[in-house]
Amino acid sequence: MNILAQFEQNQPQHWYDKNYCVAIRHFPNGQTELSAYCVQSMQFKARSDRWLAHDPVRIKPKEAILLTDEQLLQKHEDCRRKSVARARQKLRWLVKSMQADHLVTLNYRENMQDISRLKRDWQAFVRLVVARYPNWQYVAVHEMQDRGALHLHIAVHGRQDIKYLRRCWYKVLGASPDSTGADTPGQVDVSGPSKRFGGKGYTWKANNLAGYMGKYMHKQFAESEKGAKRYWASKSLQLPEPQKIWLGCTNFIDAVIATHDLARDCGISELTMWASEGWQSIWMTG
Repeated sequence: MNILAQFEQNQPQHWYDKNYCVAIRHFPNGQTELSAYCVQSMQFKARSDRWLAHDPVRIKPKEAILLTDEQLLQKHEDCRRKSVARARQKLRWLVKSMQADHLVTLNYRENMQDISRLKRDWQAFVRLVVARYPNWQYVAVHEMQDRGALHLHIAVHGRQDIKYLRRCWYKVLGASPDSTGADTPGQVDVSGPSKRFGGKGYTWKANNLAGYMGKYMHKQFAESEKGAKRYWASKSLQLPEPQKIWLGCTNFIDAVIATHDLARDCGISELTMWASEGWQSIWMTG
């Protein structure tokens, strides 16, 4: 049995009602992303027909279903995983839209574990930096070390005034802006990616930097309270408008082929691809 026949055999009833739509996003750094996802097209059509007939769809209340503790835990984990994926996706788009190529890290000398204080300190730090550099843009995520200490990773574009950033951070932490040595309340570092054979690189590729920052999302969702902000970004950052195209496909294999052809039409030569386990979505970039 070939892979397509095996796929069709494993589909639920009415799987043939499915269709696929792809969203294409072009970023300033020259990269393009294609996100194809499954849509119950016939279901959408039925809802549209009823709406045009002035007969709004009324969703019937579902009967209460009692779940076991194990099922509740699995449901919670599925929701958390989807939330992580959405947050990482939005963070990746922001970093790539900004063309970020440097990573700034803000540390505390003390073992600071108060997330509320971290948020206040970060807001005060941004106000000081923007006072001198009004167009300063950033995407920031926090990380908790094994000992519980919090610090911030910040994606930025271009060379940074590291001396001024340190003065701002020291001032926020209540120390003299000119502190040195043991008197410093924390530290500010600007780093590039590690080279393969040791040493430090000078700049990041935006796609790699987005992936590096996104890896902290899983830890944050496990440690943070529900509804807590997982990252901070400049309000001036704008995401590219997606171009949406319907694919003439009703199965996953054809959707992969059609999305791949679109990627080639967009001029992507070195292609990176990912597909979900549930045969629902496809992601390509290059």
